[in-house]
This record gives sequence, C-alpha cells and structure tokens, in this order.
Amino acid sequence: MRKRVRIAAIAAGVVALAAILYLAMSGVPAPPTIKAIGVPRVPWTPILEVASFVMHGLARQTLVDWHPSGEGIIVRTWGLPGTSSLYRVLSPQAEAAKVMSLPRDTGYVIFNPDPAKNFLVYSQDDRGDEYHQLFSYDLTSKKTHLLTDGHSRNGDPAFDRKGERLAFLARDHNSDESRFYVLDPLHPSSLKVICRTTEGNWGLGAWSPDGGLLLAWRPFPPNFFFLYTIDIRTGEFRRLGSGQEGKVTHGAAVWGHDGRYLTPLKPPWSPS
Repeated sequence: MRKRVRIAAIAAGVVALAAILYLAMSGVPAPPTIKAIGVPRVPWTPILEVASFVMHGLARQTLVDWHPSGEGIIVRTWGLPGTSSLYRVLSPQAEAAKVMSLPRDTGYVIFNPDPAKNFLVYSQDDRGDEYHQLFSYDLTSKKTHLLTDGHSRNGDPAFDRKGERLAFLARDHNSDESRFYVLDPLHPSSLKVICRTTEGNWGLGAWSPDGGLLLAWRPFPPNFFFLYTIDIRTGEFRRLGSGQEGKVTHGAAVWGHDGRYLTPLKPPWSPS
C-alpha cells in the first residue's frame, strides 16, 4: 500500500513538473472569452518579473530616523502585507539589531528624541479603515497606551525637539473641521486643542527649534501646496512665502538650526 502511495505521489509530481515546463515554454494561454487572431501566447517572463518585483517590494526597507541617542539609525522592514519591524543599525555594513515587531497595519512611527524617555509613538488603523489612532509604546516596559479618542482620523504626529510635547492633527468622520492638538504622551490628560479650522484639508510638519511654532501645509487642487506656521500659544496661522494660494506651490521645508529661517527642499513654482 505504501509503495502504491509513493508511486502515485511521484507520478503526480512528474505531471505537475511537466505542466510547469510546458507552460513555461508555450506561454500563457488566452482566456476563453478572448479570440486571439494572429497573436501569440504571452510569454511567462514578464509575469515572473512582476512576481519578483512584488516579492522585492514585500522585503523593502526604509529609513525611519536617527536613533535618539545619535548612535546609529532606525530602519523599518516590511514582510507580509500589513506587517513590519524596526531594526537599529549602528554603522555602515553593521549587523542590524531588531528593536521590535510593529503591530499589524502600523502607519507612522516616530521616536521620542529624548533617549532617556525611551519610547516611540505609532499610528494604527482598523483593517484599512484609515481612521488611525496614535499609541505610545514604552521600549523598556513593553507597554502600549492609546493617546487619541479611538474614533477620529489622526495623523502627522511630531515631537518637539526636547521630546516633551507631541503635536498631531485630527479630523472627525464626515466633518470639515481639522483640529491641531498638543499633549505630553506621558500625561495624556494634558491634551489640548491649539487651533481649529474648516478651511480645507491640512498637514502638519515640524516644530520650530524653540517650540513656539509648528509648520503646517495646505493642499490646493490640482497639486499645489502652501506653507504656514501655527503659533502654539495663540493658535494663529501665518502664511509663508510669496504668491497666491492655489496658484503657487511650495515644496517641503526644514527649520534652520536657530529657528530664524525655513529652508525649502525645492523652490516654489507655478505652471503659469
């Protein structure tokens, strides 16, 4: 009986291998609903190239940031869809040391810049519903805490340079109002709204070096972006640069070391 099973298994394997070799040589047959006249079968090579590209994408790596201590960098790697991990690399060609496996469907990941605090903040939605919540994760205790309300769409988290305050942007379902929040992640009850606006969509950028301003941007159709600063104390918006909103687009910008200047990563431009 065992011999018959073994023979049947070998025969099945031979048949499968023969089918694979036949398809590899003959190409992909046309679907039964398509009548191909004078068109040869599509070779398998492009399909294998696409499959290789997809598998390479699953194994991609991105730079997250410098490690808060300044020693090495943090790299994020992706595995199966929705899964990713963080690694620390101390020097070029050094072996990567795993920091943690991120929860499924994690979006943003930022480390507190104060190495003594030793925690990070990440965003996560529920199976792709895009209503991301923000969580803090203590790398020492391995404990996770929800920082947001559990139902708004939250994004663009940014620490001030001392790691004492976290800013983020929130928007409710079916609402035109964008809210800019600030809190101390170690004391969630410190949460407060610094400003609200119903004037379109917004994005949040970096804190100024002195912690008094936040960089924000607003998109205009079709593909224009305009930069602003937000005063943390008053909630006042200030438009940056020249040109008319919706007519000139600004690139991303970074703060100068002393906070006196903003340097655009690419200059403003207008198609007109």
